[in-house]
Amino acid sequence: MTEHLISNWRIWINRAAIMLCLSSGMSALHGQELRGEVVYVAEHAQTYLTFAGTITAYDIDDRVNFTCRPRRDNAIIIIPKGEELVQSTIVITEGERTHQFRIVPRPNYDPNKESLYYDYSDLKKLKSLVKQQEENAASASSVAAPVTTPSKPAQPTPAPVTNTQPPAQPPVQPTSQPVTVTPPSATDEEYLLFIAEADKQYAGKDYEKAKANYTRALAKKPNEAYPAARLETIERLLAILNSGETERIRKENEALQQYNALVAKADSMVQALQYTQAKLTYYEALKYRPSETYPKNRIKAIDDQLELLRQKEEANRLALEKEAAIQKAYADEVEKADAFFNKEQYDEAAIGYAAAQKIKPEEAYPANRLTDIANLKEAKAQLEQEKLKQARQREIDTKYKTAVAKGDKAFSEKKYADARVAYKEAMSQKPSETYPQQRIDDITNIEALLLQQKRELEEVAVQKAIDNTYDSAITKADNYFKNKAYEDARLGYSVALKAKPNEIYPQDQLNVIDAIMLNLKAEAEAEKERLAKEKIANEQFQELLSMIKKSIDANDLTAAEAYVGKALAERPTDPIALAYNKNINDIKQAAIRAEEEAKKREAKRQTEAAIAKAKAEKEKELEAQRQLDAQYAKAVADGEAAYKDKRLEDATRFFNDALSLKPGEEYPKQRLQDVQALEEALATMAKENERKQQEELLQQAYNDALLTGDQLYNDGDWAGAIKSYNKALSLKPEALYIGEKIQKAQEMIDNGYVRDPSKQYLINAAGDIQLPVQTTMVPLTQAELFNKYPRFDFRMVPFGQRTAADYFLKADTLFNYNESINTLLEAPVYLAKDSIEGLSVQLVGIHVAANNVYFRLLFKNFRDKEWLVGRTTLVLYANPNKEVVYHPVYTTGFPYLLPGKQIETVFATRLPTLDDDEHLILFIIDRTEKVQHQIFIEGKIFNEQISK
Repeated sequence: MTEHLISNWRIWINRAAIMLCLSSGMSALHGQELRGEVVYVAEHAQTYLTFAGTITAYDIDDRVNFTCRPRRDNAIIIIPKGEELVQSTIVITEGERTHQFRIVPRPNYDPNKESLYYDYSDLKKLKSLVKQQEENAASASSVAAPVTTPSKPAQPTPAPVTNTQPPAQPPVQPTSQPVTVTPPSATDEEYLLFIAEADKQYAGKDYEKAKANYTRALAKKPNEAYPAARLETIERLLAILNSGETERIRKENEALQQYNALVAKADSMVQALQYTQAKLTYYEALKYRPSETYPKNRIKAIDDQLELLRQKEEANRLALEKEAAIQKAYADEVEKADAFFNKEQYDEAAIGYAAAQKIKPEEAYPANRLTDIANLKEAKAQLEQEKLKQARQREIDTKYKTAVAKGDKAFSEKKYADARVAYKEAMSQKPSETYPQQRIDDITNIEALLLQQKRELEEVAVQKAIDNTYDSAITKADNYFKNKAYEDARLGYSVALKAKPNEIYPQDQLNVIDAIMLNLKAEAEAEKERLAKEKIANEQFQELLSMIKKSIDANDLTAAEAYVGKALAERPTDPIALAYNKNINDIKQAAIRAEEEAKKREAKRQTEAAIAKAKAEKEKELEAQRQLDAQYAKAVADGEAAYKDKRLEDATRFFNDALSLKPGEEYPKQRLQDVQALEEALATMAKENERKQQEELLQQAYNDALLTGDQLYNDGDWAGAIKSYNKALSLKPEALYIGEKIQKAQEMIDNGYVRDPSKQYLINAAGDIQLPVQTTMVPLTQAELFNKYPRFDFRMVPFGQRTAADYFLKADTLFNYNESINTLLEAPVYLAKDSIEGLSVQLVGIHVAANNVYFRLLFKNFRDKEWLVGRTTLVLYANPNKEVVYHPVYTTGFPYLLPGKQIETVFATRLPTLDDDEHLILFIIDRTEKVQHQIFIEGKIFNEQISK
């Protein structure tokens, strides 16, 4: 029956809309309320509805399969969520008009060709709509009986208001409500049933269901205060209980943003071969997302790479050590052979030279020496004494010249001891030569002269020090004497006299100081005696004044008068004694007056007390009830104020006060239940926050220790790294891989290894490598491009992918170009990245306009040859295992990138819709190398970007 009435009502609305349009003319079309219009939606696309006025409210029946949200002031987006969509109804309030549409699933939707954009914002489109409605109404009237109703559906008559609950805060009315068909008026019985069910759910802390039933009760009786007050309390409870989850989600979002930025930074450092900095940055990223495996895998890869570098350095070190060992063995053999050769033990020398030649065959010296030995032995055998003599003389000449040259070099460098040894060596080779002895004599004379100069300089320095000491001491002593600092002056003159005992002036000054000190001592003794006598007299007089004060304080005026007489007799003009004398007289007169005034006041007090007592007893009965009511009202008001300000302890106290004044009242009991519920919710949230805080502190301490260990490891402080790693292991014993780090650090210590990493690239503050920007999209002319790549088809998109004219950009190319330029003007935000074989593609922005989405991409070419973008597809991976393919086109020109350059461009597609646990992948294939880039876009990140 109800469905039949609603159906007839919709038919009547359609007819009324047509009649109103025809009667008032097409100029009034903007005032139409739309009913029954069909809006088609697709499973993986967002649907737009645009209106002329501002949207103030909206609601959809099926909230399980659909989500709605506003877009600017005059548009609504419908987002499907379910796998199998069903028909639903959406109600939209636009200005003073309320529209109702039927939501119908759209089968076989092609996101590359068809639009889901409904524009009800201009007169022309509304005319077409009214015509369609007229046809729909005519068709509907043939199958339904006509219904005669007023021009608008009648509003239900409110039921009489009966206040069954105590007063509370005014109910919070919703800012906007979707227009729905209101059932008949609510009865008291229905209201009480909703309240009873809601109270039961509220007591069981099922706040969501209680909220729904209190809302239904309030709809039955909008003016009732009790359900409104309970709804306010539930909103507070839900806000408290959900605040922890909201904060957790906010922290997770912030952590994800920080994580993505740090991973991008670390990736750039890896590209720049800055392994140490990259590793630290990956650890920073793990602080925000400890469970992520990507940074851990990258850290392990870096450790492996660093280990390979260490092994290479170790191999080089071993090679150098081996070379040094060979060189040492060679030198040892040569040294021993030379010794035998110098002793003319040629057979032993030949064995040594042969061994050295075997160690280093490339050296010529052992072979030459072997030749010399052969010649010497041959000469000896043939008794060619002359030849042997010449060989010996040649060797003597060589040694002589070498020794002289060594001596001359040391002599020129003023190393006379070394020179003397060298010249003596030369004399041992050629005793008849006079030059070495002359040089030795010169050295002897020079050393004697240097010794004499040194002694003279030392004597001058000693005398200068004595003069400086004497002059400084006299100057200081004279200044002290002038300022009458005689003890300091005495010390200064004594120092001067010690430096120069024969000087007369300091001794004379010491004698003068002794005489002055004797006179000063005598004067001081006399002044001391005078002050002592004066002090005794003053102390005695002060004691007398003290006795006067004590007597006055004790109210012993007789004794005080006697002491004042003694004081004035001793010092008649003393102002203190005179003042005490006057004070005594004043006290006597004041005592007489005070006694008289006290008697008068006591009589007056007794009279007034009697009058007040009579008046109080008379009014006590009349005020008792009024005071009780006022106290109760104040306690309730104070409790409400404290409850509103979240001062729950005060609210409990005030409501208990009210209950103690009027134990039969129900309202304070109900509010005490509300306060208790809020306190329990706050306690639960505080306990959860404390637990999370402890976990965060533990994780932070662990991350800090691990990061410190890695930093020390990379700086070569292996012992410090082991200490930090052990600290991290004590915080998280389950982190077994830290043991590997400790083992590596210990190996570094055992092997004495020292690392000095070098930076090969400079990066910006964000850790990203910046290449020069290519200012033009295609830096070649068309003829140059075709000539350089004759096998490529340079259309707007590559072979195998449709052109822009085949899809949605055909009709609005200029619009898409303008939107892509706007996208490039926005601040870039790192969202996703893929780097492979010297090519980097970053997604740095997502922008939505109308029913299209624009992907802003940053291309970087680290290779030594240009890069051409190829076929591009966007694939939506939905659950379960379903794929939807979109064909994006670039709207800012064809991306042709030179070596060592970077450039930004924008791709556009229809706007897809996906859940947070679904994802998109943008596939881009390089034309020249056929390398495929994959930009992974999480559904959560995509939805966050398009909602901005």
